[in-house]
Amino acid sequence: MNKTLKERLETREKVHDVVIPTEKRSFPDRKTFTWERVNYVVPVPGGTRRLLHDVYGYIKPGTLTALMGASGAGKTTALDVLAQRKNVGVITGDLLVDGKPLGRSFARGTAYGASSVLLTIVSTSQILTGT
Repeated sequence: MNKTLKERLETREKVHDVVIPTEKRSFPDRKTFTWERVNYVVPVPGGTRRLLHDVYGYIKPGTLTALMGASGAGKTTALDVLAQRKNVGVITGDLLVDGKPLGRSFARGTAYGASSVLLTIVSTSQILTGT
């Protein structure tokens, strides 16, 4: 085995036929997404209902982030609000990229994947442990 291949193998880990680099990667061109005091209020018969109340969080670049909770906890609502996919109701609070308000193109460049299909194939334990 040549030296270059040996070095590559030493810096990689193989998990279920997926090669995952183990060296730390830097993402200088990517930015941190944060949200502070996010509230979402929707109209209902006889008034309004607050679906999100003072939500805070952040997502670092180059990371996989999971939003988990019980059925009906508001996960999809929170993701839709953060991705600016809601067109009913009032959203307040700060959505920031590197401390600056979001640009008009943020919604077009934002995506998230629902895991309902994935969860029918593998268990939560398998997802978290990679087994």
